[in-house]
Amino acid sequence: EYPLALSASPSSGPGTVQLKEPEMILLKGGKFEMGSNEDPTEKPIHPVNVRPFWMAKHPVTVREWRECVAAKVCSYSPTGEVDTPVSNVSWDDAMQFLSWLSQETGKQYRLPTEAEWEYAARAGTHSKYWWGDQINVGEADCKGCGEPYDPRQPRKIGSFRPNPFGL
Repeated sequence: EYPLALSASPSSGPGTVQLKEPEMILLKGGKFEMGSNEDPTEKPIHPVNVRPFWMAKHPVTVREWRECVAAKVCSYSPTGEVDTPVSNVSWDDAMQFLSWLSQETGKQYRLPTEAEWEYAARAGTHSKYWWGDQINVGEADCKGCGEPYDPRQPRKIGSFRPNPFGL
């Protein structure tokens, strides 16, 4: 099973969309410390074992999501530039997309578990963030994470350097 991801290729003609296999990275799995003592909702820090799994190299883009909308499977129609991550997606929206993606590719896609997501985001590091313990300009896209920040839409795919896992 694959966590949520999709890559799209340019259409081959008018009204034709060709789905390209998502770009996935195999993460070997391992043991890591999950949680935080700084946030009461993440206490206590505890060891977690994660089995090997595939993770999308990039988040799903607006362009990719619109392919599902064009196929009349996804009911949520995202706004924003085509090469930005899709945002404001509900659980039901994600399930529509995953069902469509799985049917189109013949492979089973899913959302990563909370532990898989954190393992992938930390990328084998032991600091607060994969790049260190401090928020650095140009490392993340969130309010208070440095400029430029646009609350209307996420930054374009490829705006940040990949973490040590290549994500």
